Amino acid sequence: IDGGLLLQHVNPLKAMIDPSFEFVVDAHKNTAVLHVPSYSSVIIVWRNKSLMDHPFHLHGRKMEILDIYLPVRNRDCTLSKCKLSAAFDSTESIAAIDSIPLGSSVLKDTFILPAGGAVATRIMTDAPALWFAHCHIDNHREDGMAFILNVGNYKSPSNDTSLPKDYPSCNSPFLKTRQEHPACHCYMNKDAVLETSLTKDHRCSRDHLCHHEHSQAANLDSYQPNGFRISSNHPLPNWAIALIIVSIIVGITVLVRGWAQRHRGNNNRIEDEYIPTDSSLQKLKFRLAKDWKAYRPTCTNSLRVFEVTGLALLTGYLFYDIGNDSSATGLSEKYSLLFFSITLWTFTRMYPAVSNFNEWYKTLEGDISVSDIAIWCLSRCLVMVGNEAWWPFIHCFVTYAMAGMFHYVSSIVTIGIFLAFNTISYVAIGGALGVFFDFVPLGMCMSTIVSQTTLVAAGFYTQLPFGVSW
Repeated sequence: IDGGLLLQHVNPLKAMIDPSFEFVVDAHKNTAVLHVPSYSSVIIVWRNKSLMDHPFHLHGRKMEILDIYLPVRNRDCTLSKCKLSAAFDSTESIAAIDSIPLGSSVLKDTFILPAGGAVATRIMTDAPALWFAHCHIDNHREDGMAFILNVGNYKSPSNDTSLPKDYPSCNSPFLKTRQEHPACHCYMNKDAVLETSLTKDHRCSRDHLCHHEHSQAANLDSYQPNGFRISSNHPLPNWAIALIIVSIIVGITVLVRGWAQRHRGNNNRIEDEYIPTDSSLQKLKFRLAKDWKAYRPTCTNSLRVFEVTGLALLTGYLFYDIGNDSSATGLSEKYSLLFFSITLWTFTRMYPAVSNFNEWYKTLEGDISVSDIAIWCLSRCLVMVGNEAWWPFIHCFVTYAMAGMFHYVSSIVTIGIFLAFNTISYVAIGGALGVFFDFVPLGMCMSTIVSQTTLVAAGFYTQLPFGVSW
């Protein structure tokens, strides 16, 4: 009102016509009041910043609709709101509409205030009085889209002789049941997208707009002084959970390595000659043992544990505590973490698979039957899945614990399953390229093309480089 703060209007708990009413004491801090002179011609300009039209109604007076401004939507409005119109803001424009003869314009007590637009109205006031103006959509009115028109600086009479004899007492039980609203600086979400956040010029009067740690304290004693905070369900900090998981992984690795060294002498004999007279099951067991001995050291070893847990801790540090961020930025960071995880488990094993499967394919040269080739391929696939599939789960449990998302264990497991499938798929593609191309560097180049093409198809790159943006 008159260039002041943007108020979420609340009517005073005590009726303004009560003889004991004092505005400074009894009015709510966010009660919006427009003061106009009595027995005068008054021009009121109504402006709208929202993206929808609003039907506005004024009690007690008829309004002349002098002029209406409609915005240019693609210039004055965004996807979330419109600019506050500057129409009828100059002395000249007000003088122009004021020159319109009285009684020559249409009279209304309700009119449509266009989205992003403005309406210039004129009323003729008489005796001092209080009149209510509000949006005629009920939930908008209840939510504070309203104000009180105070004509002639109305003051309640010193006694109730001016009231009808059957006028209810202001201390009636009905009035006592009215809800008391807070008065606060609105919660300002600086991370909100599309400029949907309220600014520091807004004053709010509803619980859900005040119960935030970034807002100033409300004027009700029952409010929590520290505001509303979203936090993890676990008492341990995120980094502690991640380090516990890493310690468990390292401990298991040490135990398995020690067990393997103690039993190496009993299990290090694998026949180098292929025995074609064996059954298919015996052939498969032979190939599994031999492929495991060849594949396992390149994928499952202490260095790989250090690599995966180190990358997981670093990723968790980059996205630390985003699970407890409920803002638009927090949601964007969660998407970024998921994309980063997918990218990490796309490239890291695809390139080694090219050279690994290329060397493996060369061992197939010779007089081998079609059924034997099928057994060799099945053995290779089983060994590859057994060595590759569980690393994404380690990454997820360490990274997402650091990111403050460990209380969603089912979601972490689901993401781990998808990342495992993703990893196995790209290892298989890398293996196919290693088999298809005799020259390993050429297979590496094709791997880059395939992986980058899938990322583009998935929408990973949201903006083209400047040189090709045309």
